[in-house]
Amino acid sequence: MTAPPEAGASSDVIGGDLYDGITGIVLFAAVTLVVIAEWGGGRFFTITGGAGIFLALVLLTPRAGLSRKAFVALGAALAITAAATRSDWLDLIERAMHGASFVPAFFLALAWLRNAASTSGVIERCGRFLAAQPPGRRFLALASGGHLFGIALSYGSIALLGSLAEQGVRSETDEKARAARLKRMLLAIQRGFLAMTAWSPLTFSLAITTSIIAGSSWTGAVGGCLVTALVLILLGWAFDALPARLSRGPAERAVKVEGNWSTALPLLWLLLT
Repeated sequence: MTAPPEAGASSDVIGGDLYDGITGIVLFAAVTLVVIAEWGGGRFFTITGGAGIFLALVLLTPRAGLSRKAFVALGAALAITAAATRSDWLDLIERAMHGASFVPAFFLALAWLRNAASTSGVIERCGRFLAAQPPGRRFLALASGGHLFGIALSYGSIALLGSLAEQGVRSETDEKARAARLKRMLLAIQRGFLAMTAWSPLTFSLAITTSIIAGSSWTGAVGGCLVTALVLILLGWAFDALPARLSRGPAERAVKVEGNWSTALPLLWLLLT
């Protein structure tokens, strides 16, 4: 016979749930405000969004590790120093909050995207269809997906298609085969995404390079950049295919393909919209 839970333990659980709920509400509100600010909402949404991220930081810091707390302490020290030494410290902090609030809002949005994708029946069917493809065709499909979705979603493409890959191998009963197939699928997505960073004008590398090198432009560099992207895709295909062909282990087991390429149309629609 088990003893009933102690009242203190029960209150700790309730308190923890309440704490998590409040933190979640604050994060959701902060991300919403930051998104509105980024879409031209004005100074009010910029300030309130930054304040929301700051409040979330206050709530989350007690649960963070020591090294993370050190960064928070450093930020607080810099803010205090600015307030003590500069007359425009309010403007500085406002600009800092605006710039800093985008990063957590962006990655929180990616986490929500991944959670939504992981529970989607459409994504699951698409994942099963792609996972059942022969390795070469599967690499091309996933690398192309990582490449194209990377243009629109940046790191969100890895989160979205990663969920798709996990859903696709879920029906595999052999644990080693499932892990090997999932690894190849995730690497294909990442290699396609990496090739995108070589030419897309939306990436930091090209944006920074063309801004600091006099006379340079994206239109002038895109030809060579596309060649680099193609080389990366081909190298990715080689690294995907050759080890499997040279391996003395058993070949990847063929899986019955369910559906056809129209199964992937929802992903294409998501990309276009």
